[in-house]
Amino acid sequence: MEQPAANFALPPELAEMRKLVTALPPNYRDRLLYLILRTESYIKMCDQVVKITQEKTDQIQLDVTYLVFDLEATRRERDELRGILEGLKRSEDEQWEGDS
Repeated sequence: MEQPAANFALPPELAEMRKLVTALPPNYRDRLLYLILRTESYIKMCDQVVKITQEKTDQIQLDVTYLVFDLEATRRERDELRGILEGLKRSEDEQWEGDS
């Protein structure tokens, strides 16, 4: 009989059901144990999906944090360069006005 992974906790009700089903006559027990095993597999799969989804969500949140940081740094650099360009343009304009 397949046992759940040691680090995975099944609902106690399912463990209790499994215990009760094992006491049934073989013809009932076999059919019900099959269904219990399928249910356990489904629960484990759902747990894995939730864990993977949480990991991916955490990674996306981290990526967004880095992207926001990069965006803010890019905006600061843009503003700084814009100021430098405007200063150069003013100097150039003043130079042209002085030459006239």
